[in-house]
Amino acid sequence: MVNAKYQVALANTLNADGTAGSTNFDATFPGITGKPSLMDRYEYVMYGKVYKYKDAFSGGQVKVEVYISFGGLLMLLVGDPKKLQDLEVDSSVYLLVRKV
Repeated sequence: MVNAKYQVALANTLNADGTAGSTNFDATFPGITGKPSLMDRYEYVMYGKVYKYKDAFSGGQVKVEVYISFGGLLMLLVGDPKKLQDLEVDSSVYLLVRKV
């Protein structure tokens, strides 16, 4: 059995400098113009939308559940509300994965 480790990241933009991206098609999309982007650092990138956000309780601690759809592939994140507060319903999310 191969023991592979992966790094997973969430981002709200693909711009390497952190500036907001366009929600519409843009000919300056990172990767098309050769402009540096987060896609250059990862092997797999998916675009998704947050469709549900709710409070949850686990072991006496307050948690939140964030549901994200990547075109039918669904993700559930459960965690500390302070770390997941930037994820809001209808916000865009990029999931980035690379082997380390």
